[in-house]
Amino acid sequence: MPEARPLIACEIAPDRVLAGRVSLSGQMLEVYAARELAPGSVVPDLTESNIRQPEAVRNALREVLDEVAGKSKDVIAILPDAAARVMLLDFDTLPTNPKEADGVVRFRLKKSLPFEVDQAKVSYISQPAKESGVRVVAAVVMSKVLEEYEAAFRDAGYSPGIVVPSMIAAMGAAEAARPTLVVKVDARSTSIAIMDQQQLLLFRTLENMRGVTITGEQLAEDVYPSVVFFQDTYHLNLEHIYVSGLPDTGGAGPALRAQTGAEVHELVEPAQLGAGGSGSAPRWRMAGVVGALVSTTRLDVSLATQPYEDGHRFWVRWGAVLGTAAVLTLALLITTISSWMTASKDRAQISSLKDQIAKCDQERTRAQEVLGRTENRATRDQSQFINSLIRRKAFSWTQVFSDLEHMMPPELRVTSIHPEMAKDSNQLQIKLNVAGKSRDRALQLVHRMEQSPRFLDPHVDSETGQQGQPNGDTVAFEIASAYIPDKDSPPGADAKSGSTNSTGGPKTGTPKTGRPTPKTGSKPGAKPGPLKPAAIKSRVTPLANAAAKPLTPADRRPH
Repeated sequence: MPEARPLIACEIAPDRVLAGRVSLSGQMLEVYAARELAPGSVVPDLTESNIRQPEAVRNALREVLDEVAGKSKDVIAILPDAAARVMLLDFDTLPTNPKEADGVVRFRLKKSLPFEVDQAKVSYISQPAKESGVRVVAAVVMSKVLEEYEAAFRDAGYSPGIVVPSMIAAMGAAEAARPTLVVKVDARSTSIAIMDQQQLLLFRTLENMRGVTITGEQLAEDVYPSVVFFQDTYHLNLEHIYVSGLPDTGGAGPALRAQTGAEVHELVEPAQLGAGGSGSAPRWRMAGVVGALVSTTRLDVSLATQPYEDGHRFWVRWGAVLGTAAVLTLALLITTISSWMTASKDRAQISSLKDQIAKCDQERTRAQEVLGRTENRATRDQSQFINSLIRRKAFSWTQVFSDLEHMMPPELRVTSIHPEMAKDSNQLQIKLNVAGKSRDRALQLVHRMEQSPRFLDPHVDSETGQQGQPNGDTVAFEIASAYIPDKDSPPGADAKSGSTNSTGGPKTGTPKTGRPTPKTGSKPGAKPGPLKPAAIKSRVTPLANAAAKPLTPADRRPH
């Protein structure tokens, strides 16, 4: 894909400003215009200030560009040849690293410039040399001079994305498949370029004090040394000569043809210009603008400090990627907002639960303060003991055996069950001893206990191998688990748990282990809960009066 360039070009010459816009076909200028400048407004120079009347130049730029630019604000800025230096440098090789190559080129330029190369803007391209090695075409301009021209365009409301010397731009209008001489004359200089096979072989800028009044014989005399040098160096004869900058090219034609034998043409053809705008814009002065826009031989050098970027090509190349990124960003934003709203509800629920916990903690603290008083300590100890008995009585052997009946894998049997209250959490714990012929059966039992709502955190505490058992058991396990007796069973569990009494509660009696089932003294099926401090006194007093002596440790032992 060819490199994209602005559709507008504008040249600042010593005596006028010229501009044009290329057609969509790229073969001609669609419209062009010019504005004359007062003498002394622009004085081209390599080192001194060039734009002596900035306001006049800025106004001329704004008028001429507003006339041809349309909506576009990007422009190719064309500088006078006397404000820049174009040089040809030959190298055996050039580093492939751009930074290293720039250093090498600048080092070679250092000896040929009337100013420090570190204070200059350098742009170059490389092309194969005629015999061997690499030839570099370098354009150089002092940074402060370049800033003057770029500032004039920006002040007028336009962006100079490409900046080139006038002769480099004009060469684009010449067909250079065969040895070709291009001569461009302006008010202060005469520029000479010789090309062959679309490559630049010779470039010179000569001082011209006669301006556009120079005669054909005088121009031929100025050009002759360069032609002789070319013929002696490359052993080629010129076949075409293109001239621009003179009102009457025909006057220079015979003299140049006599020296070289080549055909002489005008650089800008009438077919390359469309509708002319206001102001004086003679065809012979439009070579720089035409060459920059209608190029057949283009040297892609640019001295712009802010290079041109094609917005249309950027959107064509990256539009789909940016669109996809925008959709993903929107999706992530919606997900984030949704998650934030859900989290807000969760935070509100957590805050409510924390408030409830805080209230419960406050009530617990107040109750503990009441029970902690000296006159209530005996009552507190008695209530704790009685509540412990009640929790023990809530344990149902029938329910435990009913649960285990549906969980026990084959070839595994229960040898003992030991319930107890955990001291740190007052939670009912069960230690279950089982024996069998396979370790996998015990692990299967633990897995089934994990799925039951009554058993919490079951795990194997110990494993013991057995030998020579009459029933053939080879391994014994101790399984520990928290037990929640009042946890609701899954639907249908009651139907599977065994027989029930007439009231619907579990049958009491002697389990298979031979241990009696404790009786709660309450209605069948009812489960007494912990005593509240307010009811402690009424329930403890009958118990204390009924006893002939204080409770002994044997009496306190669980049944």
